[in-house]
Amino acid sequence: MNFNMNENELRNFDLNLLLTLHVLLEERSVTRAAERLNLSQSAISHSLTRLREALNDPLFVRGRHTMTPTAKAETLAEPLRQLLAQAHRLIVPPNFDVTRFSGILRIATTDYGALVILPELLRQITHSAPNVTVEVHPWSNETARQLDAGTLDIALGGQDPFPDLQWTNLFSDRLVFAVDARHPLARRRAVTISDIVAFPHAVITVVASRMNIIDKELIGLGLSRQQRLKIPYFLSAPSIILGTDLILTIPEVGARRLQQSTAITLLEIPILIPEYRYKMFWGRKNDDRLFHQWVRSETRDACAKLTTLPTIGAGA
Repeated sequence: MNFNMNENELRNFDLNLLLTLHVLLEERSVTRAAERLNLSQSAISHSLTRLREALNDPLFVRGRHTMTPTAKAETLAEPLRQLLAQAHRLIVPPNFDVTRFSGILRIATTDYGALVILPELLRQITHSAPNVTVEVHPWSNETARQLDAGTLDIALGGQDPFPDLQWTNLFSDRLVFAVDARHPLARRRAVTISDIVAFPHAVITVVASRMNIIDKELIGLGLSRQQRLKIPYFLSAPSIILGTDLILTIPEVGARRLQQSTAITLLEIPILIPEYRYKMFWGRKNDDRLFHQWVRSETRDACAKLTTLPTIGAGA
């Protein structure tokens, strides 16, 4: 596509603002964007004001717990992601040829990360780096130490940041309930807190899991739920609850995929639980290695279109 570049317009526009807008679109929060960019919240707010003036659009509307992009901001998200990805590739030294690179990429993740991220990431790696072998390792209590030591390359998970590791957010997710399609709650328009405590539950247990956030909220209400099944696997849990009255708590992005092959119904959780960020972690030793920079860029690209879907309807 041919176009006449107006250099004066570009010179008068701070291109760093585009990175801020990209991070705000991913984080939907000034606080989280400031943490990710290592800037103050006031600096992010100031940049957002400048963006609004330059683009002649409010860009975000504040909600109770998040910032909702305007229609114009939504249309900018994908072109902006592609632009920044191209810019990143421009600054990688030209003597690094990933097509000739040979080695092993060691990824730690749960079966959830394998379900949601690895299919697209593996396609990208197979296409661009055919001499790279991918090894997937389970999350464990040793994962952070192994990343720091360099015996693992990256880890993918919803855990909170580790103090000695580098990390970045990949996509937003949230918890939902899954039940057998014939479960008494499957046809309800809304699940109540009374329903939560009336039926038994299946709980997925992984290292540093956030699945117990529901129990913490219930305790605050003076309630508790019956945990009848504890299982360390995301992929098999929906199949195991079939034919039972168990309620399974599971992240939505993966649950939507599993719903295509399993007779489960997804339900909103009637407790205010905020979205969380699925992250990529890596050790400082690998921060500047060109292959690792490429892998991290490819991982972000693989996750760019992953997001939670609109509000779940009855019987969805």
